[in-house]
Amino acid sequence: MNVALLMIDIPDLQGGGGAERFFADFFSKYNNQKNPQRELFLITNGIENLQKVGKLHDNHDKVFYIELRRNKYFKRYTEKIGFLRNASNRWRDKLPYNQIQKLVEEHNIGIIHVPLYEKKDYQLIRLLDKTNKSKRAKLVINIVDCRIPYNYFKSEPEFNYSSQFNYHDLFTNINIDGVYSWYRLFDEFAKKTKVIKSNPQITVIKSRYAGCSINEELDNKKDVIVYAARMDQHKNPLFFLEAVKILVHDHFEGQTSWKFNMYGKGLLKEKVAEMIETYDLGDFVSLGFHGKMAEIVRDSKCFVSTQDFENFPSLSIAESMANANAIIARDVGQTDYFVKDGINGYLLKEDTPAGLAQMMYDYITNPEVHQSFANESVKLIRDVHTSSNFIKQTDEFWNSILTIN
Repeated sequence: MNVALLMIDIPDLQGGGGAERFFADFFSKYNNQKNPQRELFLITNGIENLQKVGKLHDNHDKVFYIELRRNKYFKRYTEKIGFLRNASNRWRDKLPYNQIQKLVEEHNIGIIHVPLYEKKDYQLIRLLDKTNKSKRAKLVINIVDCRIPYNYFKSEPEFNYSSQFNYHDLFTNINIDGVYSWYRLFDEFAKKTKVIKSNPQITVIKSRYAGCSINEELDNKKDVIVYAARMDQHKNPLFFLEAVKILVHDHFEGQTSWKFNMYGKGLLKEKVAEMIETYDLGDFVSLGFHGKMAEIVRDSKCFVSTQDFENFPSLSIAESMANANAIIARDVGQTDYFVKDGINGYLLKEDTPAGLAQMMYDYITNPEVHQSFANESVKLIRDVHTSSNFIKQTDEFWNSILTIN
């Protein structure tokens, strides 16, 4: 049976949207195989924002469009009253539900795979779940947020996106047939807390791939270290800046040809700019934005990640490796799937800005490792974290879900 990815209300992806970008690329990769196991469809209400970042320029015959009735002005009057909100949302999603069900029946779709769940999609998924069993496609939820095990039981508004505020109704009321998780920790969390009432099969990936082509060219590499991420607390850009301050002023006494390019948008961007000025780093650190990660890291030598919880399967790291960058990262979660310490980069021995400064200093002052680290990064992307390996493990997951009664 075939599978459909359900991605609706795709936001502006300039400077973010790793999950949406990845699944758009996966959709193309899967369908461009010589002999795919099944057809993979995309159900959406629009792909313009994906095309703006260079995605979804092929396989348009497998993209199905549905109509949404999501009027923000009408929502204003119903959102605060529970029964009006629920009635409004059910009415709102009845049309797209009928359109999806027609596609399920016409195209033999056995699984609806949701790459990125948000609370706004709950009523539509609930309707899909309540379909007569003989016509119901199995429901798969992809877990792409590594913060859920840390934030699920927190009630403060800043944790809403990764807490039960977002996921409780889905986990409690929907018969989820399968969970495809980027993170081993989510599997452990879900089994320990039993937060998903349907007790679905949970499969954790072991490899992922870069969405860009491999570039092994080293001749044009510059003495540049790149940091690129959404500027928020979880990505921790201030950790990186603190490390650069220590590196430049303490290790190099303000004398180095190396540059540190930071890219991203988010709530902390103004704070980052203030710190660059306060720490007198204007000659060394640039702050900007670029919509295409592969172009950023094509000429750099090293990529640094300072995320709090997890660095795998960061699309930014994968694309940096594909462009022959060494990787320096905090040793959290499954980061060692991407970063082999002393082989293609460094994992922090001391999880502090001073520890990161030391690792960057070790890299910069040992130019003999630059080429070998670059080569090993490319090798990992070419041999381990490949699209064929990812497709194989995903097909095996889908096959296992389809055999569940």
